[in-house]
Amino acid sequence: MTPRTPKTQTPNQKTRGMRLTESLLPVFGPAQVGDLTAPTRPATPQDKARDEELNSQLERRISADGTPYLVAKPHN
Repeated sequence: MTPRTPKTQTPNQKTRGMRLTESLLPVFGPAQVGDLTAPTRPATPQDKARDEELNSQLERRISADGTPYLVAKPHN
């Protein structure tokens, strides 16, 4: 019995598995890297302080097309 030689591929050819994977991407989306069941870490005091500082300086607005953006709050 002679050993099988692997098929050579040109750089533009995709394997059957890759074609299958790419065909399923629109249905399932990209792979999730993190553990979605793991609890989120609590905010540290530094995170809370930074959040308060940003919220006191910036204001979230929504443009006419629905895109959110931040602007500096007016100084009174």
